[in-house]
Amino acid sequence: MLAARMMAEGEICVVKVVARYAYGEKGLEPHVPPNADVEYRLELVSVGEHAKEPQEMSAQELIAAVKLRKERGNEFFKLNEDIKALQCYQQGLKFSQSGEQLVEEDGDEKDCFKKMVDLRIQCLNNIG
Repeated sequence: MLAARMMAEGEICVVKVVARYAYGEKGLEPHVPPNADVEYRLELVSVGEHAKEPQEMSAQELIAAVKLRKERGNEFFKLNEDIKALQCYQQGLKFSQSGEQLVEEDGDEKDCFKKMVDLRIQCLNNIG
């Protein structure tokens, strides 16, 4: 979120989001009606480390990252948010490609390689 990138640690702000970028035509019943603008109160409590790039991750971290993206995609799909789901699955594929090479180089992690390939296939199936 752009607003959070511009905040300092400990800062509080109010962010107004037009319906198109919030919950859109579907809304989030019963809390947010369709086509409703949303107002958020944000507080930046702390700033953590920058997320690692796929090439900086271990095989186990990559497997967890691919699994997380696949699961997020599944959740978006259940909400009929097909484009967001597709983006998650595509990110999972990107991470899995890096992971297959890393695991192959590791040699003794056949189980990790199998998990990575299985997750890659699941992401591909979900895209299809």
